[in-house]
Amino acid sequence: MNKLQNDYINSNVEYIKRKYIEEYILYKKYHISASNCLIHAVTIYLEWLVTLNVLHTIYLARPLVMILVLFQLILVKPISVFVSVALVFSVYFVESVTLEIFATETVEFYISILVFLIVHLNCWMLQVGIGHFMIDNNRPSMSESISPYGVIYSLLLSWETLMQQIQIQK
Repeated sequence: MNKLQNDYINSNVEYIKRKYIEEYILYKKYHISASNCLIHAVTIYLEWLVTLNVLHTIYLARPLVMILVLFQLILVKPISVFVSVALVFSVYFVESVTLEIFATETVEFYISILVFLIVHLNCWMLQVGIGHFMIDNNRPSMSESISPYGVIYSLLLSWETLMQQIQIQK
């Protein structure tokens, strides 16, 4: 690789790291208690799982997960390895379960969409209604700002914040 290519890659990696720090500061501002962080860590994982299930039916789950894993691992954090492994495991779990349950791809797609909607609505109710309004007594961080990086890093943000809250309470 020549110096120009190397500089280009390094500048992009630094940009991704800077974006993660910005998203982390915003996320931490709105997720105060360990209980709310736990709700988010579990429900965001469920949301990713059903999203990957829908994307699996249109053959986009694997490429998306590879992009997400790349974004997580660029940060070089121990928790990002955990989140990356969880995402990769999720794709293979989704692929094996959906192949066993559904007979045709058409049925699989429509049921995946239905499950996607039900899970997302319930997760949002848990996150916003219980996590933000009842436990932390604040609004979601999405009310201040939403960006593609916030979505890409949502699983990592939720788990890193939860791990930090657990360490604080020890």
